[in-house]
Amino acid sequence: MLTKEMLRSLREQKGLTGKQVAEGIGIAYPVYQTYESGTRNAGLPVVEKLADFYGVTTDYLLGRVPAETETLTASENALEQRLLEQYYKLPEKYRKKFLEGVIQAVELQKQQEAAEQNKLPHSATIGELLEAATENEAKNGS
Repeated sequence: MLTKEMLRSLREQKGLTGKQVAEGIGIAYPVYQTYESGTRNAGLPVVEKLADFYGVTTDYLLGRVPAETETLTASENALEQRLLEQYYKLPEKYRKKFLEGVIQAVELQKQQEAAEQNKLPHSATIGELLEAATENEAKNGS
């Protein structure tokens, strides 16, 4: 069950008013007040809207998981979607290599960030590394 403490906590973390949340999810403010005060339980459609609004899962809102999901920007979502599409386009036998390439790219990015902290130059961003790994795997997988 969605708790009033959860709703209030999320709203306050985001620095929002109850009216802003209500408008953001497309419901009347007095109705939202009943959810946050605990006098009424939100139905599934409202829980889904709240999850989307706050960038958390419905399970989190319902107290079924311990933490928020990471909120992604639209460009991060697009990149994540592109990465998944490329992965699923690969034949099964090449998927492990693809994932190993992603892991290598992440490790290289960590090394580059460490070098950056030490004021050493680096040559590529994580996006460039992932794109190169994706293209390489696609060429080798074809």
